[in-house]
Amino acid sequence: MSVGALMLIWIVGCSGILGGSFCKLLHEKNIPFFSTTKDQADITDLSALQKIIQKKNPTHIINCAAYTEVEKAEEEEEKAFLVNSQGIANLASVSRGKLIHFSTDYVFDGKKKTPYLEEDDPCPINVYGKSKLAGEKILFKMKTNALCIRISWLFGGENDFVSKILKLMNQKKSLSMVYDQIGVPCYAKDVAAFTLGMLEREGIYHYSSLESSSWYEFAKEIFFLTNKKKSLLCEEIKPIVTKDFKTKARRPLYSVLGSSKIHFQAKNPRTWKCALKEYIDG
Repeated sequence: MSVGALMLIWIVGCSGILGGSFCKLLHEKNIPFFSTTKDQADITDLSALQKIIQKKNPTHIINCAAYTEVEKAEEEEEKAFLVNSQGIANLASVSRGKLIHFSTDYVFDGKKKTPYLEEDDPCPINVYGKSKLAGEKILFKMKTNALCIRISWLFGGENDFVSKILKLMNQKKSLSMVYDQIGVPCYAKDVAAFTLGMLEREGIYHYSSLESSSWYEFAKEIFFLTNKKKSLLCEEIKPIVTKDFKTKARRPLYSVLGSSKIHFQAKNPRTWKCALKEYIDG
């Protein structure tokens, strides 16, 4: 099925960074779709999902709804699993067509020194990662033809890392950022565009921008690109190690997703720095 041909896409979780990017892109491409917020369709409410399916009968469901509070998940384990696992089971049970879902680099423990491949065994070290892995497993148990795309360090909307760091840069003269956690920032707009070219694929794929980064390098680039346009209060960003930055949830030190598999399906992604510049320049 070509994109747009006899198609009706349902974007679940349209108020988030990724859901908003999908809505904008689908509107621009004039592809039939409808979208729902959590208030309109909570994925933990099976009856609410059933009513929408019966009324709209979408050919594709793109699930952008998730519990993403990595820190809070350590104290709200039941809630994290309810959304990230049972919520996926609910969507899989009502789906009559294709179901597309997103997972995370945090399903891995970070002990590897080379990019994680789709074939590598997951081993999450925090509640968030465990709940997302549980969602992956139940997805393919119930929908063998489903598509799951793992992404990392998502930015491109309200409340993302970029906006949070810029807020701090306007409040403080000095910031400290972790430099020994390595991953890949991904622009939500690019993830959405990639996904639309993969709608009929099945299985697990990794989407990753080109080049890896630390949180420190990511913050430095945000500072560099923004400070060229307007003056920031922040004057320096100091690198620190993970052990000096206390958090409730453990983070993988290395969570770069290998994306060679997608190169056979779609055009190569751009660098995260190029995407970040586009986002900051508006």
